[in-house]
Amino acid sequence: MTLKRISLKNFKASDDTQVRIERLTVLAGLNGSGKSTILQALGLLRQSYDPDANSVGLLLSGSLVQLGLGKDVLNERAETDSFSISINEDGTDYVWQCSCRNLNKNQLEYIEKPKIS
Repeated sequence: MTLKRISLKNFKASDDTQVRIERLTVLAGLNGSGKSTILQALGLLRQSYDPDANSVGLLLSGSLVQLGLGKDVLNERAETDSFSISINEDGTDYVWQCSCRNLNKNQLEYIEKPKIS
């Protein structure tokens, strides 16, 4: 399996960002341009994944990333109270969408979660 693309919507500094992933991908740019945000999104998905549990949401603070609370990850210009992280792996899109209705929680409820076999 090969990761082909990651997309972020309303997540941290990202209004709507897509990054193609190649065999060698270099993230470069000015401070505040979203380089760390891409890596934090991947870490967030990994630390929230538990194949033996029916997880109800993304864990914002864990062993890989410490992102704070819902208010810390929702883009300040977001027009909704949710964000999404999508990845494309070998032509299949997987989308995690979370609600930030309760901005003071460190586990955010899924609105949409992919079924991964």
